[in-house]
Amino acid sequence: NSHSNPNKILINKVFWSNKINYNLPICEKKYPQDFILKNNMKLKRMYNYLEKRIDEKNFINYEENTFYSNPNHKWGLSPFHYIDKYYEELIENILNT
Repeated sequence: NSHSNPNKILINKVFWSNKINYNLPICEKKYPQDFILKNNMKLKRMYNYLEKRIDEKNFINYEENTFYSNPNHKWGLSPFHYIDKYYEELIENILNT
């Protein structure tokens, strides 16, 4: 689209977590490790595709230790409902772009 402005695009480069609160493994029954890994591989492929087309400055990147599931998340435990540290970093990154 000739009207789109790539400078207004932010890619929130996140991955699914297999740990709860820094340490404990997430429930294997509900979220098997191979399921989490498969989804992270899919996300990685999508990010790689986008990184070839969108400038690096348009990505919000995180340290790996940011992705921990929060068992007390208001929408429940899942590999993509993170601890508060993640959301704080996300807000800070958005405000600083």
